[in-house]
Amino acid sequence: YTNAGSCVDSAYVMVNNCLPSWTLQKTSTTVPNNYDQVGDVLTYNIVVTNTGNVSISSVVVTDPTATSGPTYVSGDLGVAGTMEVGEVWNYTASHTVNQANLDAGSYANTASVNGVPIGGTLNPASDMETIPAIQNPSIILLKTGTYVDNVPVGIYNAGDQITYAFSVQNTGNVTLTNVTVSDPQVTITGSPIASLAPGVTNTVAYTASKTLTQADIDNGVFTNTATVTGTPPIGPDVTDTDDDTQNFIQNPSVQIIKTG
Repeated sequence: YTNAGSCVDSAYVMVNNCLPSWTLQKTSTTVPNNYDQVGDVLTYNIVVTNTGNVSISSVVVTDPTATSGPTYVSGDLGVAGTMEVGEVWNYTASHTVNQANLDAGSYANTASVNGVPIGGTLNPASDMETIPAIQNPSIILLKTGTYVDNVPVGIYNAGDQITYAFSVQNTGNVTLTNVTVSDPQVTITGSPIASLAPGVTNTVAYTASKTLTQADIDNGVFTNTATVTGTPPIGPDVTDTDDDTQNFIQNPSVQIIKTG
């Protein structure tokens, strides 16, 4: 028989030989075993096994960062609510991926089990499972130039201007930080975009302008290229370029006045 705090190993001799123990094993059942977008669902099996020589009651399995579960599935074959010696209880859990999980590069969470043995002392058992993220950082820059015709109006001349607008879009699946735009041939106005989430477009952080010189008019065309750079959570910076070309209509003419 079994008495609280004591275990019997023969019909006649009672010894204090309660040896409660158990294991918890957590395994990903996600197929494929990775994730690449917000909303992906990661699934798990959690197996708790009574490896000791006493029953365990008040069994509670937890997984604090899971969004669903742990949920009991099967294994309680003896006294309801009591894990008998040798019993294996099965649970499931799941987690819905958020942006922070993608930016982290992997998602690790730990399941634990607590309970009360009939005799002896029992520490919680736990196991951690890590699932990698597939990160695809990318960025797109769209540059648009607008010609500003200053006096004399209607003539392409030195002193006219070109103003530029920049559209920066995060086309990847991770958050980009310190997003900057450079354009060495013009005057840039703006400051780095501190954070740009996937799918977000920023059209206000940067502007630029160029005041045309006579050499620009003589060339008949002005082309310049801008570069955008963003830093992903892991790995090298991502970049993209876009250029703008402005063509000038040249009106060569000459006049001579001769006075005798």
